Amino acid sequence: MNKYSLILVLLFCCSCKYSFDGISIDKNATTYFIDIFRVTAPQAPPILGQTFAEELIDKIRRETRLQPTDRDADYEIEGSIVTYRVDAVAPQAGAQTALNRLNVTVGIDFKDNLDEEKSWKQNFSYFFDYDSQINLLDIQDTAIESINEQLLEDIFRKAFTNW
Repeated sequence: MNKYSLILVLLFCCSCKYSFDGISIDKNATTYFIDIFRVTAPQAPPILGQTFAEELIDKIRRETRLQPTDRDADYEIEGSIVTYRVDAVAPQAGAQTALNRLNVTVGIDFKDNLDEEKSWKQNFSYFFDYDSQINLLDIQDTAIESINEQLLEDIFRKAFTNW
């Protein structure tokens, strides 16, 4: 490859809108706003909505160039904790179950104020399985942390990547 071909390849690569992390944010976007999530699931811890919103704010702040704001944001995210439920899974003989599953569903309303056609609403769900002999309160923090990690990743990907 001669030096001119190499220069052309470099120029082409530099002009592409591609990043290795897959993030695709409008070049004019600079701000985002996330409201505290409502908790509509009856059994959910009351603080879960605030905790989830704070974790989402932190993720966007760490992984994008966007800055949080409380007015006139380019992107707005509102949401609610829709489901917080324990289900029995892995039945055993004797009408017992080996595992319980904590299911959490988060409803998201994403508004792209720069391009309304890119706005969307969607529910995201994830779960955490644990031994049925363990009380949920004993592992609740760990379960919520694990569930939130996956939900945050799913929401982030939907909002800020083209994958």
